[in-house]
Amino acid sequence: EVENPVPDNPVKREITPYVGTGTLGGVKVGDTITYEINYKNYKSGTETVTVKDKLDAHVEYVSSEVNGEASTAAPDSNKVVTWTIDNVGAGKNGTVTLTVKVLETALESKGGEGKVVNGGDTATVQVGHDPEYTLNEVENPVPDNPVKREITPYEGTGTLGGVKPGETI
Repeated sequence: EVENPVPDNPVKREITPYVGTGTLGGVKVGDTITYEINYKNYKSGTETVTVKDKLDAHVEYVSSEVNGEASTAAPDSNKVVTWTIDNVGAGKNGTVTLTVKVLETALESKGGEGKVVNGGDTATVQVGHDPEYTLNEVENPVPDNPVKREITPYEGTGTLGGVKPGETI
């Protein structure tokens, strides 16, 4: 008998705490986002599972569960968090979590509307020596901050000039 195991596709998703317009809503500068990544040992024996996630350049690493290690040699824009889970039994599954903080640079990232992108081809799960499987991409929009500006009619010392008593702005 020959068995060819078919791996489950690993999934990354947002979990609490955070408020926001993505799956759980938009995020703001300073908010934290926690991602959960699942894995499964689809093999017939005990294996080591390795999970890697490259951080978006517009977030800062805060913490990770199940002994994730953030690379410290690289700047934040190249930081990778790696989890190595030894002795995962056949058919067993689990999750790891990653918490990041949204930086101000996220407001104007990705050439327009701000967003934090996590996953896609930058996050992988590997069981034993098998090829790495890429995770789904998760986007967290960062809405523009509301802007107040002067409009006409008026003249004065601000953007459109100074004002006099009795004038409306």
